[in-house]
Amino acid sequence: MSRCQPDAPGRSVGTSFTGRPSALVRVARDPVTVKPLTLAESQAARIVSAISNCLCEQLDPGGGPAQLPDFELRNYRQERLGVLEVTSTLVGDIAAFQTAQAKYKISDERLGFDWFIVTRGADASVKALRERLPALLVLAETKGFVPRLPTELLPGFNFLDGEEPHTSLDKEGVWILSALPASRGRSGMVFVKPPAQGGAIGLGMVTTAVEAELNRADNLAKLATVSPGERCELFVWLDEGTAGMALVTPRILPQFPSSYPTDGPVLPGPVTCVWAATGPSDRDVLARAL
Repeated sequence: MSRCQPDAPGRSVGTSFTGRPSALVRVARDPVTVKPLTLAESQAARIVSAISNCLCEQLDPGGGPAQLPDFELRNYRQERLGVLEVTSTLVGDIAAFQTAQAKYKISDERLGFDWFIVTRGADASVKALRERLPALLVLAETKGFVPRLPTELLPGFNFLDGEEPHTSLDKEGVWILSALPASRGRSGMVFVKPPAQGGAIGLGMVTTAVEAELNRADNLAKLATVSPGERCELFVWLDEGTAGMALVTPRILPQFPSSYPTDGPVLPGPVTCVWAATGPSDRDVLARAL
């Protein structure tokens, strides 16, 4: 990943992602302020770069009246291949929760385990959890409360009323937690997730959700800037319930033919490719399903 500056009028500064170790060779000129990439944008760029062997260079600086795609696709000779726009079906509290996840990393040098936390609601404050969780989890490790399997915090069932740190964790909105030893040479991290979204699922939900994003006016306006013959791609992050869960079905039930979709979305012109993923993940993988 490297920063780059414009080399032609109208070209915006941006971050470039590559599928192999490589750096942009453009000469830095006038500095331009650009919006920071979201977790969804950066992970989508990394996936597209790695799989299609190209550079994803940030194109949209953020703000202003211009409707630009998020990334310009280039080959390793710096020749333009097309554009990539990143969108998401996540809305409301879930979207805000994922934004906070990318902003606030939770760790403590005293932790010997990586902790995996599910909150009781999607409205939990990740910022507040960053301030309060580490000390409570250090206490949990000290007392030997290190669940290897997901454990639901139920007062009166798996801990006594007033027992610490269980009671305080419950008050902070922790619903389920588990832990695994941290990698050798580093302290533990805390990964916080909102509760899964419920509802019936079916493979058709993936196609329906992707087609809805393909036909959104703002996405089409940005993708319409492509020139004939260029790649024109939309990357859709799906919510982790409903359509996102449907996308995971082939991975968790690969033995059943019914787990695989039989149809795909209709690509409106000038779109040449659509990517669908569930995530993005802030752990050791870029997406939970692709």
